[in-house]
Order: sequence, then C-alpha cells, then structure tokens
Amino acid sequence: MKEQAFLTSESRQRMNDKANKFLERGCIEQNGDNAWICKPILGYNIHTYTIQKLPDDTYRCNCQGFHKNKYCSHIEAVRIFISRNTPVTTESQRTFAYA
Repeated sequence: MKEQAFLTSESRQRMNDKANKFLERGCIEQNGDNAWICKPILGYNIHTYTIQKLPDDTYRCNCQGFHKNKYCSHIEAVRIFISRNTPVTTESQRTFAYA
C-alpha cells in the first residue's frame, strides 16, 4: 500500500486517535465497493465525508484536511475499519509469514 503523505510521529498519533474516535462512535460505514462514508460526531463536527479507495491502493476523501495534506483521519479510520473487518485467510497468513 502506498503512503500518501509524510506525517510526523506526533501528527500520526493525533490522526490515529481521531480515527479511533470515529470508529468507537460507529461513524464509518461502507457505502459500496471501495467507498465509505464518515458520519459526523454530534457536538464535534457537522459534515459527512466520502472516502474512496482508488485502483492504485491510495485513498481520496472530500474533506478539507485531505485537500491540504493528501491524507486525513477519515482515511485512517477507513483503513482501520478495513483491517478489523477483513477475514484472515490461510493465504494472507502465508503471505505475512514469509514477508
């Protein structure tokens, strides 16, 4: 998977914390193949954002942070969501075992 933006360890941690907040509150929903929405957290924000996974394994979000930095907490939340909801197969175990 390609990295889309340079992030310091501090900014990566803040982004991860925010992404986990979206996940804890059930804001991430799959909205078709390779598409998700991130619903707002009441009292925190008011917008629903759309996240897409592109054929080159990069992501795009329609939020202001993505347009500025080419990465955002909504994408991070989707990546975590995918990793938590993708079944582990024998093939994927074999691939990681020899990497």
